This record gives sequence, C-alpha cells and structure tokens, in this order.
Amino acid sequence: MSWLKCKCGHTFHDNSDGHYLKAHLITDKDWFPLLDMADSLIESPDPDRATLCMTLRHNLAGKQGCVQHRVLYLCPECGRVYIEDPDGAFICFAPENSDSDKMLFNQKGTGEVLPIGRTCPENPADK
Repeated sequence: MSWLKCKCGHTFHDNSDGHYLKAHLITDKDWFPLLDMADSLIESPDPDRATLCMTLRHNLAGKQGCVQHRVLYLCPECGRVYIEDPDGAFICFAPENSDSDKMLFNQKGTGEVLPIGRTCPENPADK
C-alpha cells in the first residue's frame, strides 16, 4: 500500500519506513514462539548465525511468512484505526468517544534497540 485515505480526509502515505502511525499486529499465538526463536538464536552455537537470523526475518516478513500479522494505521486527526484484512483491504474502527485522546502511539519510541540496563533517551517533544 502506498497510500490510504481516512474517512475524515487524512491521507496515510506509506512510502518509507519508521512511521509512528503504522504498526504491525501479531497474535500471542505467534508472538511468544517468535520470542522463543529469538532466544534460541542468541543461545545458538551454530557458526552460521546469519542464516538463523534471516530465518527469523523470513518468518516475520511478508505474506509468505509463518507469522500471522496485520498492518494497522492510526489516524492522527480523528483517531480511526485501519486494520488490514487477509485480502489486503482495510477495515475501519472509530473511537466511541470523540473526546478521547486520539493517539494510541506516540513519537516516544526511538527506533533503536538498546542493550539491557540502558533506558530510552527522553523525547524533547514530551516536555
């Protein structure tokens, strides 16, 4: 999908990575086995760890992957949530209360994974 138009008029453009209005939904049924696979990759003595890592990525990526996941978009204007169905179309869900905070996500995420014991730096936009 390169773009999706919300019922309120906002247009989602998806032509790059790192959008804070886009997410991927993964069921618990698939999430925990993925964590287990990541653990086994970390603990593996296999000298071809690059292939093992690509196996994890393959299971996460695309329609051919073993993990069932759906793309989700959140409209910053009206709070509607669009979830991809199995055919690639989007189902719209609107918030019941229009006075509610419209953002399920924020820009606090840094987009980087930090070693254990380190904390995410503060986002100046949060102040």
